[in-house]
Amino acid sequence: MIIQSLEKIIEPQYKLSINSHDPKNNSIIIKETQQDAKLRKVEINGFSSEKTYGFTLDVKVKNRVIFNCFNSGEPNINKVCDGIIFTEIENKDYIFFCELKSDRPQPISYLVQYQNSQLFVDYLINILNSFYLKGSKITPNYKYLLFCTDTKQDSKARITTQPARLEGVKMRRNEDNGFEIPIYTIRRQIPKNRNTTNISFDIKKILET
Repeated sequence: MIIQSLEKIIEPQYKLSINSHDPKNNSIIIKETQQDAKLRKVEINGFSSEKTYGFTLDVKVKNRVIFNCFNSGEPNINKVCDGIIFTEIENKDYIFFCELKSDRPQPISYLVQYQNSQLFVDYLINILNSFYLKGSKITPNYKYLLFCTDTKQDSKARITTQPARLEGVKMRRNEDNGFEIPIYTIRRQIPKNRNTTNISFDIKKILET
């Protein structure tokens, strides 16, 4: 019911595609469009296609700006996460806020994106519960995922990259407005002579932490 409702609310050009190679273990791909980004793509595994819907707010659609949250010229509120995933896992509703960054980003570079995306999702949840999910309202668990790289400067660093590693969860706070959230950092080490990389990650590792 949630997935069908989101299909009605979110326009198709914002939807993230699902790789349905296994009905119970699908993956969603989130791509970084910035040309100078080292982390270009993240594939998150472990979803059920029938119970998952992902979308991005970071899409430039000509003449489709509805309000300033999607206006690239408006400071702060124009910043959004690279991907947002609604899903149900083991009978629990989750929303994953996914951000892709390069080389040990500072919290100031991503906290506004999480906050603005959460505000938009809070609005979506209210819409769903008010008009679409009568009798079956949802109170999803929010999870904040930060995918990033770690470039090894040592000249002896191996040419091959290491698998992505979950570094655990840590509270991060925006001192300007008090916004504070627990962020799961998934990092991949790459040698200094490599410009770009991808990450593949199983979402169940987050739920086990």
